[in-house]
Amino acid sequence: MFGSVEVIPLNIKVSNEDVLSASHTSSRLKAGKVIKISFLLNKHSSAITYDIDGGSKTYVNVEDCASLTSIERQCLFYDTMFDLEDDVQIEIAGLKRNAEVVSIEINWNGGQYIVSYGARDRTETVYYGIPEKKLKKWNTVNS
Repeated sequence: MFGSVEVIPLNIKVSNEDVLSASHTSSRLKAGKVIKISFLLNKHSSAITYDIDGGSKTYVNVEDCASLTSIERQCLFYDTMFDLEDDVQIEIAGLKRNAEVVSIEINWNGGQYIVSYGARDRTETVYYGIPEKKLKKWNTVNS
């Protein structure tokens, strides 16, 4: 699946003025330097969160505030090997199981991005954080 998401760029400093200008909204944005961007996608919703280095504190999974117009945004692109609702094989304790992709998480913390998946097996158990490389390995014909 190929897509894009509009975010506050990495290494941009969010100022106190930017945060205060968003105080009329329900923004949870914090002042500091953006050190990680996460995009979570599932069947019914999507979310953008940031890790922000605030100097004395690091804020983790801070929700994006789309109505914040004082900060210029950047379009980040991603390409995943699997789509939502794809049927895949996962390996648990050495045994392969049929599963369905129920979530995709894309993380940017440098020049590259890392893709991981959530997959639900037939017992309705969801396994999150499956790296794309591992899911690809489990789903190749020669495995």
